[in-house]
Amino acid sequence: AAMAGQAIYREDLPLVMNRKGFDEQTWFTFSYSPLRDESGKVAGMFCACSETTRRVLAERGLLDLNETLERRVNEALAQRKLLATIVEGTNAFVQVADLEYRWLAINRAAADEFERIFGMRPKVGDSMVELLSSRPEHQAAVKAVWSRALGGEEFVEIAEFGDPARDRRFYEMRYNTLRDGNGTRIGAYQFVYDVTERVRDQERLREAEEALRQSQ
Repeated sequence: AAMAGQAIYREDLPLVMNRKGFDEQTWFTFSYSPLRDESGKVAGMFCACSETTRRVLAERGLLDLNETLERRVNEALAQRKLLATIVEGTNAFVQVADLEYRWLAINRAAADEFERIFGMRPKVGDSMVELLSSRPEHQAAVKAVWSRALGGEEFVEIAEFGDPARDRRFYEMRYNTLRDGNGTRIGAYQFVYDVTERVRDQERLREAEEALRQSQ
């Protein structure tokens, strides 16, 4: 093309070079220009060449890295979506709170149950202390158990909660500490199950055993 009078440009052409005693893949960019004599006819060609191997390898490395990161992100998002689906679908009441008693996360089952026994629906960002400010007795009960967890204690406890005018239930609560990537304590989370019937069955069994002892 250059000898025919047309300037032409070729970028990142692959070439196998042996210049260090072994074959290696390299890339070069070439620019071909016609050279003309006094009459204007093409008398030759000028080729400017520059090696682009480092740039090509860097770009390919970056592309591979981006693809790897994208794949990892997609895998992480898929895993998080699966976990979120499981947490939303479980009958356990799951709540996460920061050190200021504000909800960082709460699944639907927990929000429904809180609304059922207290008459108000919590959402992420709400403070459980402020939400129950009009009901000091319930506020104190909730704060007492959460303060232990937010203080770093990990424990399991069964306690009764709820507005007597609505419903009071017994719950088995499992509290764990929430930490950031550096291990710093930033809150707590709980898995809760309604064990009212189990507690009442145990109470009825105790009453039956006591009645049997009395009759004996």
